Amino acid sequence: DTILIATYDMDNDIVNVLSIPRDTRMYVGGNYQKINCAYAITKNGKRNGINGTIEAVTRLTAIPINYYVEFTFEAFREMIDALGGVDYDVPQNMNYDDPYQDLHIHLTKGYQHLDGDKAEQFVRFRKYPMGDIDRVKAQQSFIKAHAEQKLNASVIAKLPDVFKVLQKNIKTNFEAGDVLKYAVNLRDLKGDNINTY
Repeated sequence: DTILIATYDMDNDIVNVLSIPRDTRMYVGGNYQKINCAYAITKNGKRNGINGTIEAVTRLTAIPINYYVEFTFEAFREMIDALGGVDYDVPQNMNYDDPYQDLHIHLTKGYQHLDGDKAEQFVRFRKYPMGDIDRVKAQQSFIKAHAEQKLNASVIAKLPDVFKVLQKNIKTNFEAGDVLKYAVNLRDLKGDNINTY
């Protein structure tokens, strides 16, 4: 339930990331509801899925979506682990249990190494004073930290292999050749060139 739009200006090595809070209210499926409902709405007995989300996001932002990547939680954990985890300063103690979702978050405040499991706990935590708005800020901060630590030549070279491993747990219209095309340019991308909104 995290929706991000990213644009990559290859000429200037700038990435812009726009987070759309999942509770953003808009007209989808015949009435006003949360934007994340666009994924689950059915048409002719078939769920819209990613196409419903893309249509809603494009209508909201007027940004054409050329590529998409839909992650499962398992793929997110695998990606973080495949890239060696992330060193991150967790801003507060995080404790939350939801047996219904099999979601158990238990992180202590402070600078630490987050593997895939702990990174998932961090990005899914929602018990902030401003709810999803603070969650979006935390996710954006995590993305920047991950990029700053992992965008280097040795990791970039691994991206096509990581992509192949993750393909069973992601849905995307990216092809391995697309990943390679963009990955080569990512070597020059610095954390200061990643803007979040």
